[in-house]
Amino acid sequence: MIEERIKILHEAQQLFLSEGFYKTTMDDIAGRLKISKKTIYKHFVSKEEVVRESVLNFVTENQKSFSDLVESEHNAVEKCFRMFNYVGKMLVKINIKFLNVKNLLIFEHLKNRRFLI
Repeated sequence: MIEERIKILHEAQQLFLSEGFYKTTMDDIAGRLKISKKTIYKHFVSKEEVVRESVLNFVTENQKSFSDLVESEHNAVEKCFRMFNYVGKMLVKINIKFLNVKNLLIFEHLKNRRFLI
C-alpha cells in the first residue's frame, strides 16, 4: 500500500515538473501508472494534496543534496560551483508552469521555513 503511494507521488512529481500543475490531470497520472483514478484517491484526498506532497518530497530530496555539498571536503569556490551546477540541472527539469502554483498552502509553508545549508 505504501509502495503504491510512493509510485503515485513519484510519477505525479515528474508530470508536475514537466507539464505544470494545471496541465497535469489525475487522469494523466493514472494513465502513466496504468491504474484508475479511484486508486489514486485511495491514497490522496485531492490533486492539491498530491501536489503538496510532491513539492515537499522535491524540497526534501534537494535539501539533502545541498547539505551533502556543503559538508563536502571541497573548498568554498568548488562548493559554490557545484551548488550552482546542481541548481542549474534542477531548474532545467522544472516547467515554469509548475512554479505558478502560488495559491497552494505548501508555498506558504516553504516561504516561512528556514533551510540550513
